[in-house]
Amino acid sequence: MKTKALLALAITLLVGCTSTRFVEFRGQGVVEGKGGSVRNVKGIDIWDIGEPDRKFEIIGFIQQEMIQNNANLLARSMNNSISESAIVAEAKKRGGDAIIFISSASQIAGAHTSGSGYATTRGPYTTYQGNAHTTVHTLAQKQVAVVRYLK
Repeated sequence: MKTKALLALAITLLVGCTSTRFVEFRGQGVVEGKGGSVRNVKGIDIWDIGEPDRKFEIIGFIQQEMIQNNANLLARSMNNSISESAIVAEAKKRGGDAIIFISSASQIAGAHTSGSGYATTRGPYTTYQGNAHTTVHTLAQKQVAVVRYLK
């Protein structure tokens, strides 16, 4: 049990926080798409480019914000996986068949630098050794449309 809790804490500190919110759409949302680039994740079609090649209705939008605490490759990869899983789970929960990416943006939200050092003196010579580390925090935002296929 302790191992799972420590792993969850480590992932949160490495990756950051994610907020995924569904907003219902009301209106005349029936569209007939022309197709595009599609892949399927856990039963949900993900249209990265284009739209479904059939009639569909928009049932809502998912807005996601993610604060990333570290810019290394592992953290970015984990962030993308967690982000996509959360979006797919929310689309399924709301009865969607697919999602269409609408927008994605990222910006630097802040940075923190910490440093340390020490000096050694031997006779007339002084040596200083220092170390500094900067962590950059980014805010990534995604918006997707959740759609239901029509017959």
